[in-house]
Amino acid sequence: MRLRSLLILGIAAAALPPLLLLGFAATEVATDAITERVVQVHAQKADNLATFVDTWVTGRVQAISMLRDAFPLEDLSDEGRVGFQRLVYNQYAGINVVSLVNQEGADIAPSQMVRSAAAATAPAGHEAVSSRRFHAFRSALPLEQARLASVAVGRPYLPPDAGFPVVPVLFGGTGDASPILAVELSLEPLVDRLAHLASDTTEVAMLDADGAPFTRSGDELVRQEHFNWFLDGVPAAELKYALADGSDVLAAFSKVDSTGWLAVVAEPYALSTAPGRDIRLRATWFGLVAFCLAAVLGLHFAGKIHGPVVQLRDAAKRVGAGRLGHVVEPDPIRELGELGEAFNTMSCQLKEHADRIQTQQEEIHAFNLELQQRVEERTLELREAQAQLVESGQLAAVAELGAGLAHELNNPLAGILGLTQLLVRKNPRGADAELLQSIETQVVRCTEIVRSLLAFTREGIDRGDLDVVDLDGIVAEVTALVRPAFKQRGVQLEHQPAAAELPVRADHARLGRALTQLLTSLRALLPEQGILQVHGSLAGGEIRLELSMSGALEHAGEASSDDWFASGMSLWVARRILAEHGGRLVEPPPGTPSVFLLVLPKA
Repeated sequence: MRLRSLLILGIAAAALPPLLLLGFAATEVATDAITERVVQVHAQKADNLATFVDTWVTGRVQAISMLRDAFPLEDLSDEGRVGFQRLVYNQYAGINVVSLVNQEGADIAPSQMVRSAAAATAPAGHEAVSSRRFHAFRSALPLEQARLASVAVGRPYLPPDAGFPVVPVLFGGTGDASPILAVELSLEPLVDRLAHLASDTTEVAMLDADGAPFTRSGDELVRQEHFNWFLDGVPAAELKYALADGSDVLAAFSKVDSTGWLAVVAEPYALSTAPGRDIRLRATWFGLVAFCLAAVLGLHFAGKIHGPVVQLRDAAKRVGAGRLGHVVEPDPIRELGELGEAFNTMSCQLKEHADRIQTQQEEIHAFNLELQQRVEERTLELREAQAQLVESGQLAAVAELGAGLAHELNNPLAGILGLTQLLVRKNPRGADAELLQSIETQVVRCTEIVRSLLAFTREGIDRGDLDVVDLDGIVAEVTALVRPAFKQRGVQLEHQPAAAELPVRADHARLGRALTQLLTSLRALLPEQGILQVHGSLAGGEIRLELSMSGALEHAGEASSDDWFASGMSLWVARRILAEHGGRLVEPPPGTPSVFLLVLPKA
């Protein structure tokens, strides 16, 4: 049989999925409609409860406010105020405490309440108020709100030794000295209303202005953290959230305009969607029956093409996994047989090309590695050779120049110095004595410069005869020695001791001289109020001495070796001595902070 005939039969059997899809869509629509209806019912309950609470609280507050306004409490005597409290107390059964307080909350008349439930004079409908409960009532009074509004509704709470939550309400007067009427209003009608609306699966709760539940009826499905966002938001909405145990809850809530409270109706999401799941389950059973009938018909026709297709699929996976060259057996069906032959040809050609590419890639990779290694080695050698050549040339040039200048200048300087000293001795108090002394000072300075130049012509030290010394100790000695010169210039020199010893193999005196020359050169770059900090540390097999300048002159960090040579020979002397000890001086590159680094090998 040709493949076309098999495909026709397969398409006929494939007409079933659209029917199943249509049934599934209808089931989803019905489920969504039922869920939406459940949400609407909960939202209606929450809105009705919010309306009831708003009406009940507003009615109580307005009635008590009218009674408060009807009596001039400012002009009443103490007995009149006590009588007024008794009138309010007896007028409303839901009021358990009545107090008259001033702006600071202090009593201006004894409070009206029942101290004991067994009191003979206790009016019906009032709860007994213990000392603890009365103290909680006074602590909950919203005095700050009462100073801003004529009526202030406090935060609901469950008082000690009570079965129902209460809310404190304050009724202020027209003036700052006007007495404030404070009542404890029982919320028992709200609790009864919640119990009426709740069921075995539905919880009804009231949340205060902070989002905390103060009364509820049912399981604890309503949590404060899920409703804090909506206290200042939309007046009515629905919400789906998850509890700590992972169960989902579907809730609807509505805001009470007069108090800012939230009325919440919540139900486990699984119960809300139970009818939809029932419809979906029934539709699934019908779909399974239809599928089984279609499967019985489809097995007969699919068996003829299943085997070859599976064989080609497995072969394609093997080729994709890297087993190039894998072939399949030809199939009796013409089209499938031709497809198998084409697959075998492709697999063999892929293996040949892959082997050829793999060989070429290995050769190129090996060549690249060898070339890269050679380039890196040659680059490193060139950099080291260039650095050594530059430094050797500079030092050689300075040494040659120093030797020539020293030879040519020593004799004239000695003659000038001798003649100047002779003139000073002949006429020590003459008119030109001071001028001659200045000449003598400058000649001595020139002599020191010549002596520094001669240092470059001397032979290096024998590093085998050097001792192990503490570099940080030498730094401490040198900084103590040159600190007065820094202070005289107005520059601050700071030495930060290292955490441990910094052992180097060096000539103590020559290394100290190098540090002295280096610090003197850096001092010339710093203006008044500048700071030079010296800190040594150990980094691997090297000892690093960091010299950091702050407050340096503009472009001081970019000073070149030639600039330093023009100002004196101190830097060159220091570099020469460091080179004798196997060390180096790293100057900061242009555009970076003025930080110089002295590096010596660790002993």
